[in-house]
Amino acid sequence: MSLETNSCERQDACVRPDQCHSSITSRLHGEINKTILQSGQGFQKPQWGSLCVVDIFVDKDNVPTENGTDFGSDQLHEGGKNIEVDLGQSESEFTMKVETCLLTMCEGEVSKFVFYQSGVGSFLKSESIETPLGEQNENLSVVNKSTCLTISLHRFSQAPPCWKLSSEEKYNLALSHKTKGTELFQSGKVDAAFIRYSRAAKYLICIPELSTVADAGFSEMDSECKISLKDLRTLQCICHLNLAACQAKVSNHRGVVDNCTRVLALDADSVKALYRRAVANMACGHKDKARDDLLRAKKLEPQNKAVAHLLQICQL
Repeated sequence: MSLETNSCERQDACVRPDQCHSSITSRLHGEINKTILQSGQGFQKPQWGSLCVVDIFVDKDNVPTENGTDFGSDQLHEGGKNIEVDLGQSESEFTMKVETCLLTMCEGEVSKFVFYQSGVGSFLKSESIETPLGEQNENLSVVNKSTCLTISLHRFSQAPPCWKLSSEEKYNLALSHKTKGTELFQSGKVDAAFIRYSRAAKYLICIPELSTVADAGFSEMDSECKISLKDLRTLQCICHLNLAACQAKVSNHRGVVDNCTRVLALDADSVKALYRRAVANMACGHKDKARDDLLRAKKLEPQNKAVAHLLQICQL
């Protein structure tokens, strides 16, 4: 698992079938064992944006608290009948697990899933993850336990694939995920915020006007999108800056550097990106790189006290 920015948005479970048993490797949740208790119909599976109607049964020792799920622990205590799950809208770790399971299921299927946890903590902290989050926090408590879910997928709506959406639709979805990500970040739900920012960045890179081909000679006059190229790139920069902010919360310095570098490729004068990359490089012991960024940031904003202070430390 490596550290790319948007890979969290790929369907994050790879299933290796073996008769009725499967092993799922999830970047968010590690190893998951799946046992199909009742086969579903057809081959189609839910996608991000699908609305699923499910029954969820959880072992009584693993029923999350009211704050640990997006649909109320009372529903799970009562057998979790006909719960609606909107894939991609989860805010809790438990519901993220349910989403991971649903992405592997067919309509009418009933399956049992066992999640094995081993003190991983936030998935943002795994340097092997292919989306930004990095180093282990020494204060994390090590937990070794399993969670067992049995899910029955009654039906789901088929969301339109990203390539069928217009540039404006992708932009509006990206803006919505960015806005929700900021709400989550401000409430301390950094993992969930990171996923929203990552999803927003995914929609943006699927917009033709922001492609590398566009950079090679694209004109706004050629576009049918009513959103200006400037607004598109501004949102793209904000998403990567926010991804870096999530990574900074868990001391994933390499991820911060990667995302800030992406921002600077779009806006070479972004003082926020220069400063955050300098902080990360300082933490990694790369003082020369940090000094170069800080000198440029100071030239752009001579009165910026945070930049001046860090530059003074860097020059000691």
